[in-house]
Amino acid sequence: MSRIGKQTITIPNGTTVTNTDGLLTVKGGKGELVRSFKNDIVISINGNEITLAQKKPSVDSNALWGTYASHIKNMIEGVNTGYTKSLILDGVGYKVALNGKELVMALGFSHEVKVPVSVGLTVTAEKNVVTVSGIDMKSVTQIKSEKRGRIKKRIRSRVFGTLEKPRLSVYRSNRNMYVQVIDDTTGTTIASASDIKETKGTKRERAVIVGKTIAQLLKDKKISKVVFDRNGFKYTGRIEIVAQTARDGGLEF
Repeated sequence: MSRIGKQTITIPNGTTVTNTDGLLTVKGGKGELVRSFKNDIVISINGNEITLAQKKPSVDSNALWGTYASHIKNMIEGVNTGYTKSLILDGVGYKVALNGKELVMALGFSHEVKVPVSVGLTVTAEKNVVTVSGIDMKSVTQIKSEKRGRIKKRIRSRVFGTLEKPRLSVYRSNRNMYVQVIDDTTGTTIASASDIKETKGTKRERAVIVGKTIAQLLKDKKISKVVFDRNGFKYTGRIEIVAQTARDGGLEF
């Protein structure tokens, strides 16, 4: 059972939702969004309520159930209130400017990085802060993910781990922290840790546990030096906590 999928979705006043042959159309005060959905999930519209159900219970349809419910909620919110994301370019020599329908960024490469602005998005760039607004959540967040991917690529081009001095790569999601220690010469993971099984404490407290755990695992393997890979994330918050706790645990980087 999907906790999200089985919830009833309410259609607000001034919004119309239609479903024709798997093509869902949502219209609101800010515009119109159209998205196709597989027939594995039955989408029923009754008055101002939308319900979703599995056509035939399976592992795949159970995964789609909650995903489709989230997509529909995002579409309804988009055509009514819209989405806005702010991106901060923080780095030595980092610059950004809007040139027509392109974002032109200096991210430490030998060349400028140009990202086209999708149709339907409003983008501004002032003092290294990029603000993206639109009704489609996927389009709004895509620029952010592309920017982080390019920064990650630049970092990875000069961060390389070996068996004697492996790469300590950190990743954070909205809920959890993950750490992998990698030997890039063979492409193998030497050790890993996460807080996915931790049920108590705040996110920052669980980040401390992750840092201590990875430091102890490497200490047991007699590894004291690593190359730190922040994976394109800013060195702040839980990323900084994991790094500092690992240092306190005896790792050098």
